[in-house]
Amino acid sequence: MTKKYNSIKEARIDKKKTQLEIAKSVNISGSYLNLIENGKRRPPVDLAAAIAQELNITLDEFFLFYNFAKCKRETTHWLC
Repeated sequence: MTKKYNSIKEARIDKKKTQLEIAKSVNISGSYLNLIENGKRRPPVDLAAAIAQELNITLDEFFLFYNFAKCKRETTHWLC
């Protein structure tokens, strides 16, 4: 069973990785990864797949987290 996360950042932190570590492993800058984590830049699919692989999450989960980056999760729903 895979662990459920609410954001890309949460998955990264659970893996005990810094933004810079993940960014270097997928050949982007730490600042670009920060923009992705905060929903300010949408990465191309190949980059999203590489980040998802580093975080051990699916591509579907990656884009779900990305789309909700600016939202707040309540108990039963999302507030955007």
